[in-house]
Amino acid sequence: MSRHLVDAHLHVWERARHPQPWIAPQTMSAIDRDYPPRAAVEALGAHGVDGAVVVQCVNELSETVDLLADAIGLPGVRGVVGWVDLTADVPSQVELLRGGAGGDRLVGVRHVTFTETDERWLTRPDVGNGLAALAAAGLA
Repeated sequence: MSRHLVDAHLHVWERARHPQPWIAPQTMSAIDRDYPPRAAVEALGAHGVDGAVVVQCVNELSETVDLLADAIGLPGVRGVVGWVDLTADVPSQVELLRGGAGGDRLVGVRHVTFTETDERWLTRPDVGNGLAALAAAGLA
């Protein structure tokens, strides 16, 4: 029996393309540098990891567009968990992402909630509608 190892939650970033304001240099010095997709996937492969699901870091559609496009040249990227604005037209955002470069790699959506000032953000009706639209689109 063959065994495959997949990193199910890999963050990558190139801060010139997409700043990562959540990285506090004083307390997060170990990750206070760029982690480009190709380098990250190659490093995993060198340690016996067959692939990864790349997960967005900032709540920006442009980051998801870039992660999906980057995945095209990286067979080790098995999927991308991106971001859409859950309070807006989710179906059209998903259509845009799926129709773009690497769109077939979109497997889910994540929202970094710690950036929200409304502690009840996840319970809002507009967010609930967005989550329902994701489910209808077959996305986690």
